[in-house]
Amino acid sequence: MKKRLDLIQVFRGLASMLVVLYHLVSTGEKYFSTKPFNGFFEFGWVGVDFFFVLSGFIIMFIHYGDIVNKGNWRLFLKKRAIRVYPIYWIVATITFAMYMILMHGNMRDEFIFNIHSIDHWIYLVKQYLLVYQETYFVSVAWSLTYEILFYLIFALCIFVGLRIAKYIVAIWIVMIALKSITHAPIFSSFVFAPGNYEFLLGCLVGYLFYKKQFISITKALISFSLILILFVIYLNYFDLTSNMLIAKLFFGSLSALIIWACASIDYQKVYNAAKIKLLVIIGDASYSLYLIHPIVLSTLCRVFAKIKFQTAFSSAINNMLFLIIFILTVLAGFLFHFFVEKKVLAYFSKK
Repeated sequence: MKKRLDLIQVFRGLASMLVVLYHLVSTGEKYFSTKPFNGFFEFGWVGVDFFFVLSGFIIMFIHYGDIVNKGNWRLFLKKRAIRVYPIYWIVATITFAMYMILMHGNMRDEFIFNIHSIDHWIYLVKQYLLVYQETYFVSVAWSLTYEILFYLIFALCIFVGLRIAKYIVAIWIVMIALKSITHAPIFSSFVFAPGNYEFLLGCLVGYLFYKKQFISITKALISFSLILILFVIYLNYFDLTSNMLIAKLFFGSLSALIIWACASIDYQKVYNAAKIKLLVIIGDASYSLYLIHPIVLSTLCRVFAKIKFQTAFSSAINNMLFLIIFILTVLAGFLFHFFVEKKVLAYFSKK
């Protein structure tokens, strides 16, 4: 089965751009005292939910055979580490340097880095290793800590093999549910966070696709609609933020259906790949865009805010300005991918 899924890459690119637009809303409001695009893209955080499901799908689809055959778990972790860490370290170093030089160490959440504090250096080391903590100066790093957790658990499943791996996953599922329902402090809010279900939903779809169980567009749309209807009914009685378990299951299920449908279409190749080439390229650059967009957005908004001065622009002109900032940010992500990420990955892949 072919492992290059172009349509999946398209949605990966769309998800990364949604996250950019989500952060543009808050960053733009901070510097311009007005919400870009009237706050329409405040829902863009769902792009992260899609990434979690997609990660589970890709890892299961590519490495399910490793679990069955007790493959090389060390090689799996090495490949994942090469994919995540080197690029992240570059972005983290640039971000840290900018905070120290331009902001005099004043980082996120009023945290001021003190070079003489051992605790602050421990905080920095954890940040670079993507160890879970409460705050991050690279704002998207929190999501990468969950990625690393998922990779570690998947590596454990490879090590123990399929028979025992089933029990590990079952225990994880139950513990996440118990933590979400009871809120017991004895359970880790990180290891048993509801968002981890999204990786497992991705794994489920990855397993089905590995077994060549495809879904038609019609069935996907019907399932998508039913889940959406049930969720709307739920929202009439409950606040979304009151139950993150339900929210993550909802967004995770919708993302899983989209991925399953796209992968099924990809396998059948019933579209002209040349027509979506640009979106595929953005999808390829999604990790770079995801990492650097916060600092690029902040820099561009700061620069444009100074140029604008106190001129009262109309809403249309403001949104045109925000559109330019968005396009420049996506372009920066692509350039970083092409000139940095690809070269770094090529270098470490030879090791």
